[in-house]
Amino acid sequence: MRPETEYQYAVQAKRGDVIGPMSDPVSVRTTANPSTVERRSLPVYEFEGEPTSEGFRLSWELPDDPTLKGILLEPSTAEYDVVEASQPIVLPPDQTELLVLTRGYEPEPRRYVYDLVTFNDYGTQAVGFQRVYASAPEMLHCRATTEEVVRDDVGHHLTIRFRGCDEARTSVVRLEFTADWYVESEFETPCTWRQSEAATNYRGFDYFEGTLMCEYVDASVKPGTWYIYEMTQTLADGREFTSTHEIVTRPLYDAP
Repeated sequence: MRPETEYQYAVQAKRGDVIGPMSDPVSVRTTANPSTVERRSLPVYEFEGEPTSEGFRLSWELPDDPTLKGILLEPSTAEYDVVEASQPIVLPPDQTELLVLTRGYEPEPRRYVYDLVTFNDYGTQAVGFQRVYASAPEMLHCRATTEEVVRDDVGHHLTIRFRGCDEARTSVVRLEFTADWYVESEFETPCTWRQSEAATNYRGFDYFEGTLMCEYVDASVKPGTWYIYEMTQTLADGREFTSTHEIVTRPLYDAP
């Protein structure tokens, strides 16, 4: 509730699908903010959580409170009757939103809970706290991206694969180790991004927005040689994810 604001409350009874008539409204007007600064802080307003393509966005409105020193966010997870608290996060007194990155969360039957309280020199807010909930399916927008090098000894070919559910640029740097250290080669291959229908895993949760598909064959590898592939995905927002994959090709003829 906001200070110096008039609110009206009314009640309706419901039985099954039948809703009864509205009662006469009752008006309540809240008082002004306390003028003294020797008090605990006032709470935020309109605390909300919204799933996005990157994570769970928390937003709120600040009270008109000159004593405010900061905001304390206390995350926790709940699965049935088991509640696990996470590390609290202290935010500056002028912050009004926070993006909780959730990409890669496992689709477990969990609820994610976020409690928000304000504080000043006299402690945390005097009354209650603000809370929002989210279930795991709401927060899971994409699996973690994956990539691999697949050995194919027929003709000494290696298959390079990228898989993911983010639009991304992909590149591969190959290090071929020789007696004189290594030779570096860079490959860039166009990958296709296609919007996909809602997909489900074995628990029935939707999580795919689309599919990144990229595959090509490195046919220039030599027998009996050590290679390291550095495979990079660059997302649309500029973030990069790089992994390394080590392959030693077989000799041309197997030893007896």
